[in-house]
Amino acid sequence: MRSNFRFCGFVLAISLCGCVQQEKRPMLPPPPYDQKVALTIQQTTTGLPGYAATYGDNGKMYAYLYSGGNKNRGNVEFQHGKGAVNVHITLTDSPNFVMEKVDITGDQTGDHRQFDPPPEVVPNGLTAHIHDRNTEPVTAYYAVKVVDQNDPAHPVRIYCDPGIVNN
Repeated sequence: MRSNFRFCGFVLAISLCGCVQQEKRPMLPPPPYDQKVALTIQQTTTGLPGYAATYGDNGKMYAYLYSGGNKNRGNVEFQHGKGAVNVHITLTDSPNFVMEKVDITGDQTGDHRQFDPPPEVVPNGLTAHIHDRNTEPVTAYYAVKVVDQNDPAHPVRIYCDPGIVNN
């Protein structure tokens, strides 16, 4: 029992005099300035709560929902001049659907273009990437062109569009 008191007293003395130092950990860099967005889409006849309604090129109603992005519902906003950023879009919970293309509207022209190179859809059609140079202010929109492959003989194209702002 007596040796435990001596040991505890020794540890206390070392701690109080500063001989025991905390391990210094390097500061971690801030999280990447990229944004992740998820898109869910399905065919419907009445719309779905929280979803945006749209129509396919077959005239039938579809409902889509974006989640993620720093402005929610797939919308993203970045402070321009802080470096290039990327928006990563993933198609989730949408069997028989694939992304075919991502269109950008509202981009500038020439050397002022912010979305260069053009958005890329990965060959599996389940992910896409938008590269934003983020050098100047812009208010633009991206529209993901989704294909409903439920009837392979008659694929249906649907557009789903949130916004991108460089402020």
